Amino acid sequence: MMSGEAAIFAFPEEEKIFTWKGTIAGIKDTVFEDTDYKLSLSFPADYPFKPPKDEV
Repeated sequence: MMSGEAAIFAFPEEEKIFTWKGTIAGIKDTVFEDTDYKLSLSFPADYPFKPPKDEV
């Protein structure tokens, strides 16, 4: 079991409801502490019938 709590945030990018930006914060008291992982999700217009795509 890992100590600490994960912090995950994701919100639509400005007025683009199908494009989301987010952050996953490293868990406290692990080697990942003080590390933020950025993410971007693109939801297709026919979501939820097709899954979102990740953008690198």
